[in-house]
Amino acid sequence: MAADPRVGALPTDPMEPVPYRVVERGQETDDVASLVLAPVAAALPAPGPGQFMMIWAPGVGEIPISVSRVVAEGHLVLTVRSVGAVSAAVVGLGPGDVVGLRGPFGTQWPVADVAGRRVL
Repeated sequence: MAADPRVGALPTDPMEPVPYRVVERGQETDDVASLVLAPVAAALPAPGPGQFMMIWAPGVGEIPISVSRVVAEGHLVLTVRSVGAVSAAVVGLGPGDVVGLRGPFGTQWPVADVAGRRVL
């Protein structure tokens, strides 16, 4: 998927996606891929446990995805299964492709509040 010119600059509207570039792609199964994304400009805040991001595939649409892990300053790993048009487009991305991210959204899970306790 080619880079979309609308993701060339950091937006000022929080509802507009922030551009991130795919820097690495791993094929997990036939229909699941993990993408390492790096910010093109300024990074969004790192998501906490229980939060998610919205990923925008230019020209296709936007879907909510949980972050698998934060691997470096501003670099996020998203693991996506192809189940529809947008997720199929995201799974088909490769290094150099640009997507948009928004977030993080959702209530962060209070890990510190349950430290040392058993949680189900």
